[in-house]
Amino acid sequence: MKVSLSILNNNKGRPRILFFSWLLFHGVLLTLLLCFAWKGFSINADFLDIIPEGPVKKIAGAERALNKRMSGSVLILVENPDFYTAASAAAVLSQKLSESGVFENFSFYVDISVLSETRNYIDKYKYNLLDNEIINLLEQGQGTFVAQDALELAFSSFVFTNTDSIEQDPFLLGESILKGRLERLFRSSGSLSLFKDILAVEKDGLWYLMMNGKLKEALSLNEENSAVKTIYSEIELLKTSFPDTCCYYSGFPFHSYESSLNAKREISIISSVSMALIIALFFFAFRSAIPASLAVFASVLSLAAALAGELLFFREIHILTFVFGATLIGCCVDYSIHYFVHLYAHNIQADFTRDTLFRSISMSFISTEICFFSLLCAPFPIIRQFAVFSVFGMASSYITVCALFPLFRIKIPRVLFNGKAGFFPEIKHKKQIFSKILLALIIAVSVLVIVLHIQNFKIGNTITNFYKPSPSLMESEKTVAAALQYNSAPWYFILAADSAEDLLQKEESLCERLDSEAGQGRLASFMASSQFIPSLKKQEQSYRSVRALLPLAETQYQTLGLPADALDSFYDDYAAKKTLFLHIDSDEMPFFIKNALSNLWLGQIDGLYYSAVMLFAPSAPVSTFQHIASSFNGVYMVNRVEDIENELNSLTKIILILFVCAYFVVVLFTRIFYNSGDTIKIAAVPLLISLVLSALLLLTESGITFFSLCAFVLVFGLGLDYMFYTTTKRKTPAKTGNRPEFTALILSYITTALSFGTLAISSFYPVHIFGATIFAGITTAFAAALLLWEER
Repeated sequence: MKVSLSILNNNKGRPRILFFSWLLFHGVLLTLLLCFAWKGFSINADFLDIIPEGPVKKIAGAERALNKRMSGSVLILVENPDFYTAASAAAVLSQKLSESGVFENFSFYVDISVLSETRNYIDKYKYNLLDNEIINLLEQGQGTFVAQDALELAFSSFVFTNTDSIEQDPFLLGESILKGRLERLFRSSGSLSLFKDILAVEKDGLWYLMMNGKLKEALSLNEENSAVKTIYSEIELLKTSFPDTCCYYSGFPFHSYESSLNAKREISIISSVSMALIIALFFFAFRSAIPASLAVFASVLSLAAALAGELLFFREIHILTFVFGATLIGCCVDYSIHYFVHLYAHNIQADFTRDTLFRSISMSFISTEICFFSLLCAPFPIIRQFAVFSVFGMASSYITVCALFPLFRIKIPRVLFNGKAGFFPEIKHKKQIFSKILLALIIAVSVLVIVLHIQNFKIGNTITNFYKPSPSLMESEKTVAAALQYNSAPWYFILAADSAEDLLQKEESLCERLDSEAGQGRLASFMASSQFIPSLKKQEQSYRSVRALLPLAETQYQTLGLPADALDSFYDDYAAKKTLFLHIDSDEMPFFIKNALSNLWLGQIDGLYYSAVMLFAPSAPVSTFQHIASSFNGVYMVNRVEDIENELNSLTKIILILFVCAYFVVVLFTRIFYNSGDTIKIAAVPLLISLVLSALLLLTESGITFFSLCAFVLVFGLGLDYMFYTTTKRKTPAKTGNRPEFTALILSYITTALSFGTLAISSFYPVHIFGATIFAGITTAFAAALLLWEER
């Protein structure tokens, strides 16, 4: 085998132009890649970022903010038959996790100092924080009931308030407020109750003690510094000291960690297997290291160009883009295969080989790029990333084969066959009755399957198919749910207003409506920011209502046996706090309330203020709450699962339209370069592919999903490649009686099938259905190309 390189000493204009075009294209992209690498770029593994936005674009930013906040929350239960053993184990684990540095905040014991801080805070603002029930009683002249309740509580043993402060609060208003806030938190915590300063529950003879926290970097991809990995490690160490104690955990970070590890593992497997098999195929086909080396070089270069283009547009790359992008290897080496096979057939005439293949390679490139460009129109971040990645990668491979490869003078000893006694026997394609019969049979069977299974036709996307947790994680989630009897609704409200005050007032109106639903047994409870920090309007109302207690104060002090001079202190305290109001962004807010508001008050986003209202154990259908939302201006019902599925269904229809548009655009380009007969034949192949794939999807009851339809679009571009190559007219006889296109076609199909076939083994459903659909589609396209082949 001989190889030599002639680049700058070539006197012909076209090789020079092509070479400098290749140099400019890759020089710019690789320079950009080095700049991005120098500054650093992020690899995103957030599962939430592959999910499309909800249908209401106005609250999309609020939804993202809420999801980001909640995505870092983790909950851990420590289980043991003996409470004190469980408490000892939980104390050890809590200390280790608190000192690990991975948590923004972490709690196990209900700290007495936190309660003391909260008491002092509530005592300061007690006149402004009264619940609706007390306000209504006072406004209706029923202050004696409030005073009597306070007396009964004062002489009982269930008082949170320090008795030393009763002189300033003889009606125990602060006690009532603190009790109400704690009850709201406990109602949202399922069956948990406070036992020896620990939130715990006993179920079926087992104690479950809860700890929770919020991670600093919930979705870190650095396995060595992963917060979830740290939690797992500490739990394993705990088992050595407390072998009869079990730990269960729940929260999005655990699922994100598991899915990202799976994605990274699949990237390694898919890319390694694809590249290894393709390199082996090149050695087997060409019996030479040079073609394999150049093909690997072109593939690596295309991946680098794809990454540079991706970072140029998005400044980050999602880890699933790598999974999808691994298929670029098989697509890119197609150009190399056709070039080297034809190079052998044309006696090392590199320029002649390029000129012979230029039309078919260019049409293959154009049709594939049109399909990728059409996916850029899909309002789905992960698909747009994959499209940009592939557009730049395919462009790099195309220009490398057309501009760089012909500059290498390579002698290839053989390509699978040697003369007429080759690996593939000589076959006759012209007017084969068998081909026509087989094509008719494929069409007839596909139509029959569609007719018989037409009832399975649906455009349906199920979010639960996106990700399946491991059995151990699923068991942990089930145990937590069963122990806590936690029943958070899958839907919630998001509210929007021009100011924080307007938003709190809107929340209060919504809460009154939800109180009515709870009173009728349609809702167990709910949580809203205004339940902890009322609007200024509500605080003023609360303050005014306390006036009804002033005439009763003297009798209250006498009954409690308090000194008479303390009465003046009570009057002075009330008068002094006339203009003292709480604000939602106050820095003095205690941890207890800040933590409660962390996933409720979203604050200002893009000029508007947003908050969320969470629902617990609703028994009424979701339509009831949708109707409630529609009766308020600026209140939106978010049913995340249903919204995502509906949005995916809408996107699926968009992709279907893009598929039709891409089809007509490619057919138009085809007609420019091919005659009418070839154009009709080429245009018929995507229709045959669609027919076969539709039959398969109906037969397997998979339905038309977003990812399978995206695969339709790409199969359309990739499948046409075979027809473009088989319609190439020979300008000179090949070395053997066989056509080089036939060998190149088979090798091209094998490499593409390897790339997309490996995707079908993915555990991530979108990747799996994407790879399986493309594999089935290109197999159909390959068979159609062979059956429609005619000698030229």
